[in-house]
Amino acid sequence: MLTVDEADRALDRLGADGDQIAQAVLAMDARPGYHLLSGALTGVTEQRWGVASIALNSLWDDFSTYRTLLDQARQVRGRRARLGDGDLSELTTLVTRLTGLSTPMGATCTMVTDLLDAVEAAWSEAVDRLDPLDGELRAARTLAGSLAVEEPELDRVADELAEIRRRTAADPLAAPGVPQQLTDRITAVRTELAALAEARDSLAEQLDRLDGLIDEISDVGQRIRDAHVTVLEKIAAPGLAAFTDPVPRLRARLAELPAMSGRLKELAAALEGLREDANAALADARDRLASATGLLDRRLELRGRLDAYHAKASRLGYAEDLDLLAVYREARVLLYTIPCELAASTRAVKRYQEALQARQEGR
Repeated sequence: MLTVDEADRALDRLGADGDQIAQAVLAMDARPGYHLLSGALTGVTEQRWGVASIALNSLWDDFSTYRTLLDQARQVRGRRARLGDGDLSELTTLVTRLTGLSTPMGATCTMVTDLLDAVEAAWSEAVDRLDPLDGELRAARTLAGSLAVEEPELDRVADELAEIRRRTAADPLAAPGVPQQLTDRITAVRTELAALAEARDSLAEQLDRLDGLIDEISDVGQRIRDAHVTVLEKIAAPGLAAFTDPVPRLRARLAELPAMSGRLKELAAALEGLREDANAALADARDRLASATGLLDRRLELRGRLDAYHAKASRLGYAEDLDLLAVYREARVLLYTIPCELAASTRAVKRYQEALQARQEGR
């Protein structure tokens, strides 16, 4: 049986416990997680809330009983200044019952609070992933609207995001992830729309750049034709591939672009295609020019090597070596004959180099 002091301390503690539980239960109603759990739930969240909601309903019943018992205990304590054994016995019974209710009620509050914390954290994490995508989607739709372009892909992405939100709201504890491909798809559409905007806003500038690029191809093409004339004159059997001028075809495509200004997707694709083809044509023309001029450069290089070997022979005292001089003259005739046979000239220079080396080695 409790003493009076023990009963007083117990009533103070149980009163504080009751106030704390009341505040915790009232606070649950205002929490976002409680409102999420009030909707149509599925999966893991439905299972956990099913257990927690039953316990929470029992908590309300237990709390009502708790308040009644606490009021009774306080009334017993306040009957008289000096409590008799009967009063203390009744108080002891009431305090025991209150203590028996306080512990499970506290455990229920903790269980429900933990669930609310988990639900709110899961929802917050999902929102942190979804909101930026929604923002990107809105920006893409705004850009598409400004361009008067329909992008069905954006509608499909919006539907998928809405489905992810719905599933997350129904089961936040098992919220589906946001696939990276959704982000990639929005980015792809925005990139395409940006290209359309550029095609619209800088058409004149892009046409000028393409015109300059085609002019450069034309210039290199003329240099190729000039080089071919020189090479065919000075190099025997050069094996040059015929050069088909791409400029007329590219200029025809360039001339068609202004008429596409009202069809942005077609315009952007045509601009990009022409840009790629023109760059490829320029690279090909430069390669062809290098191939043509390379033949003349090869002849010049062989002449320089022959002169260098001949000068070396003179320094070494072989200027009057008739056999060596005959090899030198053969190579020189080949290199200075028009048209020049490069393969034969290369072999002749090689023979002169080897003959000079043999003289040095005493062979």
